[in-house]
Amino acid sequence: MFSGRFGVLLTALAALGAAAPAPLDVRSVSTSTLDELQLFAQWSAAAYCSNNIDSDDSNLTCTANACPSVEEASTTMLLEFDLTNDFGGTAGFLAADNTNKRLVVAFRGSSTIENWVANLDFILEDNDDLCTGCKVHTGFWKAWESAADDLTSKIKSAMSTYSGYTLYFTGHSLGGALATLGATVLRNDGYSVELYTYGCPRIGNYALAEHITSQGSGANFRVTHLNDIVPRVPPMDFGFSQPSPEYWITSGTGASVTASDIEVIEGINSTAGNAGEATLLHPRVSTTIAFGASVVLLYYSIRRPTFHPHPAPPQNLPEFGQLIRTAARIDLTDPRPSAIAHPCSHVPCPVTLI
Repeated sequence: MFSGRFGVLLTALAALGAAAPAPLDVRSVSTSTLDELQLFAQWSAAAYCSNNIDSDDSNLTCTANACPSVEEASTTMLLEFDLTNDFGGTAGFLAADNTNKRLVVAFRGSSTIENWVANLDFILEDNDDLCTGCKVHTGFWKAWESAADDLTSKIKSAMSTYSGYTLYFTGHSLGGALATLGATVLRNDGYSVELYTYGCPRIGNYALAEHITSQGSGANFRVTHLNDIVPRVPPMDFGFSQPSPEYWITSGTGASVTASDIEVIEGINSTAGNAGEATLLHPRVSTTIAFGASVVLLYYSIRRPTFHPHPAPPQNLPEFGQLIRTAARIDLTDPRPSAIAHPCSHVPCPVTLI
């Protein structure tokens, strides 16, 4: 099963550079937008802390100083969930920020090998409940559905209880995919949702990307970084698309991010940012990304706490490591043989490369 999926992965990686360009419109961000992007990166980071997804504590706390701005607010946890399913797990929380009058839903990103493999299932299924002609990534949709009933019920109750609060969805990586689907569902139900995602993979077809882009009930902030591979998968050649706009971080790994380091790129499937040739041509892009880098270096303050272990590869599949090593050496942005683009560069890698 794993070898088949990674065979698909290797084929998909080779196709990533073949996408046709879309209309481009690039602008910069304000300092106030930068502040919000940094804040919700901390909310996303909080979903990686086990005490925020499976505890009896009503307080939100983070380790390793991962979410200081969030901890400063008067926050009440309304729902925590850590669900096991066929795709590894769906975890996160709903919290009320009483200081800033916000209701925040944050989803955890990939944390197990099952999560990672779920990300590699490039299967689209019809979903006219989302929009006419919509197709959605099967694994992401099933992961969302596992939490949807309880979560949406609690959100709707909280929106009534906390009158005047603004609703936000956020997440990193797999968490970004779930946040995007959840926000789309709630918007379809008539709620206004502000959406902040970081390193989010593609979740559906062009019709779904177009629907998310044009919903209008809240803004979309889809943040990417340099030549991070995850926002480029599953590939467009497999029928997947990314919504607009994209907030592309162009500062190098480990550098402080300023407002001028973020380019706002309009257009579904735009190739002006993370997905396109501009990734190679941009003067501050390094074609070699250190694997295992803390997410804090790439997406502001998002990082897994130091106690959060990397998932181990299956012990009964000796070819698994070789497949990953092969994938790690497929260069996505630079034709030079020496360039290495690592598939796990945007998070601590879920396998050990030997």
